[in-house]
Amino acid sequence: MSLRVERLTPGVMDRLVEDAPASTALPEGAAARLVERLDDLARGAGTLDAWTIEHAGRTGSDFVWTARRARRRVGHGALARVRGGRVANVADGVADELDDLRARGATGQVHPRSLAAWVHGLDGVGTALVAAAATTWCAEIDDLAGGIGTPWRVATDAVVRSRPGGLVLRARRDLVVPHEGRSVVVRIRSGHPGPSAGPGLRADLAVATLARPDGRAPARLIGAWPEAGIALSVDGDEAALRAGARDLLRAARRLGGARLAA
Repeated sequence: MSLRVERLTPGVMDRLVEDAPASTALPEGAAARLVERLDDLARGAGTLDAWTIEHAGRTGSDFVWTARRARRRVGHGALARVRGGRVANVADGVADELDDLRARGATGQVHPRSLAAWVHGLDGVGTALVAAAATTWCAEIDDLAGGIGTPWRVATDAVVRSRPGGLVLRARRDLVVPHEGRSVVVRIRSGHPGPSAGPGLRADLAVATLARPDGRAPARLIGAWPEAGIALSVDGDEAALRAGARDLLRAARRLGGARLAA
């Protein structure tokens, strides 16, 4: 298992995709057993993701939507529209995505804390702020993906639910790059990578693997921090999957302990 650190210089992203090795598949039944164990340790509902790992098993405070938090979801939808040929440019994609969210929110049939409900309640200034943030996010993705010669697609996050009302595992995915029968996952983050960025990356790798029906890991998972000009990557080998699973188990145990103490 090795964590590679690269400067985001021209050609780096393409090379990280091109030389990705063959990945590992989990033994039959291993994914189900691990998810069940994580659910037992977490003692009920909760979410485990890279953020939880990077913050030693702590959960975030009550979530509140902001333009910065909404930009990724809106931007992904906009880019998918552009890539699918449904709109001519990102600005139109963002506008259509916001229109769809607003329409869903207006039905009253969405969760009151959902993105659709929040967008529906925005005034003109708030909507403009979200549109600007999402457009900037799309530009960052385009700049990064422009250095990848292999065709890529916008990805949704990988999600695993242990059972209805139980633990939720989430792996952040922004792009998926299929390459010679393998897949490389790219996630994009703001700011600078911290000292726990590597464990967070391995947790995303483990969850992305658990979400696959065939238990096949991504050949490589790349974390990019465009503002810092840095990319970290980890290969989907057995050692990385084991490390990611251990960190998830540790975080689930802390999450369960916090619930008992509450």
